[in-house]
Amino acid sequence: MVPWQRREFLKLWSAQATGLVGQTFSVLAMPLVAIITLHASPSTVALLVACFNLPTLVFGLFAGVVIDRLPRRSVLIVSDIGRALLLCSIPICAAVGVLTIGQLFALSILVGTLDLGWMTAYRSYVPTVVPAAHLSRAYAMVGASDGVTRTAAPSLAGLAVQLLGAPMGLSVTSACYFLSGLFNSRIRAVEPVADSSARESVLRSFLDGLAYVWRHAIIRAFAVSEASYILFWSATQSVLLVFLSRSLHMSPGLIGLIFTIGTVGGVVAAFVARRIGDKVGPGPAIVVGSALRSVGMALLPVAIVCGPLAIPVLMATRLVNAFGWTLWDVHRETVQQQLTPDRYRGRTNSSVLFLGGAALTVGSAMGAALVAVVGIPATLTICGVGTLFATGWLFAPRLWTMREQPTGPVAA
Repeated sequence: MVPWQRREFLKLWSAQATGLVGQTFSVLAMPLVAIITLHASPSTVALLVACFNLPTLVFGLFAGVVIDRLPRRSVLIVSDIGRALLLCSIPICAAVGVLTIGQLFALSILVGTLDLGWMTAYRSYVPTVVPAAHLSRAYAMVGASDGVTRTAAPSLAGLAVQLLGAPMGLSVTSACYFLSGLFNSRIRAVEPVADSSARESVLRSFLDGLAYVWRHAIIRAFAVSEASYILFWSATQSVLLVFLSRSLHMSPGLIGLIFTIGTVGGVVAAFVARRIGDKVGPGPAIVVGSALRSVGMALLPVAIVCGPLAIPVLMATRLVNAFGWTLWDVHRETVQQQLTPDRYRGRTNSSVLFLGGAALTVGSAMGAALVAVVGIPATLTICGVGTLFATGWLFAPRLWTMREQPTGPVAA
């Protein structure tokens, strides 16, 4: 029975998709609340974005150790409901006139902490609901929906903010989290009992997981490449909304439309990713996907000098970026999870998320510093070119020549 014919996997997949929509909504809508409702400065908005990623930097490596010892389904449900309740407070406080920037900073940290637990748990939970023989297809579906959602949700968020206003737009986020929690609560798959690592100290388990990532060249290449890309991507994102809304005078609806074009690239990549992987192999597909998403970011500053053609240029950059990112996600996620034994999945995923989260936090702060010193156009140029360096890390032994999916985990 293939993954999409298994009811338990479809529940998890539905929860993942709706949860990612909520997560992407919050990351876009909360800065728009700061910009539109509270009239925050560019540096303040960049720091607010950084707060979303701070928990990954602080707790990221230990999160996987904890999640390897807990029922992953319970972690998913608690994370979903917790985020929904926290974000409900924003439209309520805005309605009664007591919303503050300090509240947004506090909520960003709390929601980011629950994001971390959710992201680590769901990637490690897939093998519980899908037999080993179908893991490759299941992870491909997870990677595809991840990439498509990341590109589609911003357009929906822009539309929601345009129609409902920035604070009320976050009510959609809460609804998505509640729905994700409902899907997760209906999963009935039995999780394996925690192994002997649960008796190890947290520090020992944490170091063991980090060492595992570092020992294996392919997983290490994925982690370092992703962190390199996210560093400059995050710096760009921290000032991008300010650039679009203030420098180019775009409405939230138009911003959402630009992101919608990216959705097309992500959807197309989701449908053809497996064909590309079958034709050229998963290794080359990963490298090509990484290169395309970086090219999309590197071309973003061209919109600065395009005048009336800025909107088509921005749409084209989003199209290329989304196609490449989804292609990367589908094959990188599949290969990484196939190579990792179950007892290491939580800590391996959290180690990779930690490096990405650290890059997100540092990148957001870097964006805030750069925009204060050199301005928005120069910041976009520096960071766009910087993303190109991420692909270089992927020329690791065996990756470019990997023509078949791994048949099982590598030894710890």
